[in-house]
Order: sequence, then C-alpha cells, then structure tokens
Amino acid sequence: DQSTYFENYEKRLMWKGMAINIISPSGTVPAVLHGIDRECRLVVKYADGTEGIVSSGEISIRKK
Repeated sequence: DQSTYFENYEKRLMWKGMAINIISPSGTVPAVLHGIDRECRLVVKYADGTEGIVSSGEISIRKK
C-alpha cells in the first residue's frame, strides 16, 4: 500500500529539520530539509523563505 510505504519512508528520514546543501550543476544552495512529498521527493525551504522540491541530484549534510 502506497500510504504505508510513504509513512515508513518519512519515519526514517533522519535529517528532517536540518540544514543541508543542495548540489547541482548550477552551484550549491543551502536549505533546510522539511520532509518529503507523496512522491517521496525532498521538500526543502530556502533561506529566502521559499519552498522547493528536490527530485534528483545530490545533497550534502554536515552535522555541527
């Protein structure tokens, strides 16, 4: 069942609420990981307050 899969996936998302860097060919952009959407893409919030979806690429996570 897709709903159960989503809930289990979201529970294992260990970096929720943490600062991350989104790395793409156009550069690196800092953001905060807010969670995932129903298609299991990352939902992020940028420094200017806008939200975005990351469905491919690379992220960098650094614990302080």
